Amino acid sequence: MLPIIDATGKNIFGVIKGSDPILCNEYVIISAHLDHLGMIPFLIEGANDNNSSSAAMLGVAEALAKSKIKPKRSIIFMSVDGEEAGLTGSTYYTNHPLVPKDKVVAILNLEQVGVGRMLGANYHHEYPELAELSKKANDKYVHRRLFTNETHFLTRPRTDGAVFMKAGYPCMDLWALGGGYYHHPKDNTRSINPDILRAATEWLYWTAIFIADK
Repeated sequence: MLPIIDATGKNIFGVIKGSDPILCNEYVIISAHLDHLGMIPFLIEGANDNNSSSAAMLGVAEALAKSKIKPKRSIIFMSVDGEEAGLTGSTYYTNHPLVPKDKVVAILNLEQVGVGRMLGANYHHEYPELAELSKKANDKYVHRRLFTNETHFLTRPRTDGAVFMKAGYPCMDLWALGGGYYHHPKDNTRSINPDILRAATEWLYWTAIFIADK
């Protein structure tokens, strides 16, 4: 029987301010959970679930920070804690938002983007324009197979994205599809496919730009 551990988690934020004097007060949030399972009792490194997503998010943050051209809307980068512990970080955020909910035009939540052969996006059925913009980004710059899935009923909310959707945020869960190990000791750095991780990062970058500038 595993011990019960009393611990405090932390969500970590970074912000790149938008270039438009009015639209900079609206936000695109990019989120990825930082935690993984650790020892239960075998070591699970969590290279794909979800360190790959954290790496993609940081890559986009670095690219936008270094770019001389900023998107019109501001972009918030949110490293979410406690997903594996019961979605505690994302739930905390929905109860204690950093910015007004009505100022968030999209949340792009990353979940396991380091293994697979194609890209995938689950989106709430009320916001099909997000999926269209993600498809536009892929078609113009990334050119990978892309599967989009319209979500109506969130009966098994096991991602931070589902938490955001249930709270009423316009949100997409971004994935890589077609392989990998889930909650398994083989989820380690040797399982990562650099090609799909690079593609997912480029896709995230351009999707965020298209949404922030629309």
